[in-house]
Amino acid sequence: MADNYYDMTGTITLDKVTPVIKALFGPFELDENYPGDGTVYIANIAENSNCSWDEVLDNLQVLASSLGLTPPGNAERNVENYFRVLARHFGVDKNPEIDRLIEDNSFDGDASVETLFALALHFDDGHGIKAVQTEGSWHCSRPHLGAFGGCGEFHGRHVSVARSSQQAARLGDELEAALVASQFDRAAQCILDDLTSTLNGVASDEARRATTSKLRELLSQMK
Repeated sequence: MADNYYDMTGTITLDKVTPVIKALFGPFELDENYPGDGTVYIANIAENSNCSWDEVLDNLQVLASSLGLTPPGNAERNVENYFRVLARHFGVDKNPEIDRLIEDNSFDGDASVETLFALALHFDDGHGIKAVQTEGSWHCSRPHLGAFGGCGEFHGRHVSVARSSQQAARLGDELEAALVASQFDRAAQCILDDLTSTLNGVASDEARRATTSKLRELLSQMK
């Protein structure tokens, strides 16, 4: 029987590590002393780390207690209710982005670095978080096809980008098939879909439109 694993390391760029950062990212082997110069280490190591939402929930409970915050007496002890309590504390409970983040997540299994980053942006107790970037890989104890791969993510205040080795292989396969068949419209659509995915990661509509306009200009100048 083969064993499957996933390992990830990454960094958070921020002004300083605060109780909010420790609560949200503590389960990710947070090391506030390394590598330094405004970045700290995070990781999710198979058979070692516990990066579950349950672990985050334990941290949120401690954080809320230290701030003198508690959910309503009849509220269930869960991640969502603690996030709503913290949203009120930081004055962002009316922000529709908070509702979207909570409603789009089941809070089961491992915590999402992307979601934690987005919440940290709203729950700023002086940490000044700027970006999170990670590199991960999945691997197997046996050399089975499809059981190995890698992925990278970057989440900043202005853009989010995520790519996997599977996506790269799939794009290459689709492009090759289109070019072999001289289906240049299809090949162009493959490239456009990949490019659109990157553009959709730009947070601001205005910035996305301006970037798209400049991109059209640059493409028209290509020889």
